[in-house]
Amino acid sequence: MKKRKKDLTPAERAAIQAEKDRVFYRRIHRLVTGFLRFVFRVKPTGVEEHLPPEGACLICANHISAADFISVAAVCRRRV
Repeated sequence: MKKRKKDLTPAERAAIQAEKDRVFYRRIHRLVTGFLRFVFRVKPTGVEEHLPPEGACLICANHISAADFISVAAVCRRRV
């Protein structure tokens, strides 16, 4: 039986919210990535060779514009 919202522990609420955040990020990521690749022809270089599949890493952009953080997040397969 499904628990009601008020019967959940704080940890369970946090886990539910974290899953909602992941789903939201994936949807927005796909939308922005598709837009950038179609309209601006964004082509990343070095992502597959230099970005580890998991663990900590440092991602640096060339700072061509104020929108670098959006384009960097769009071309990385990992959550930024």
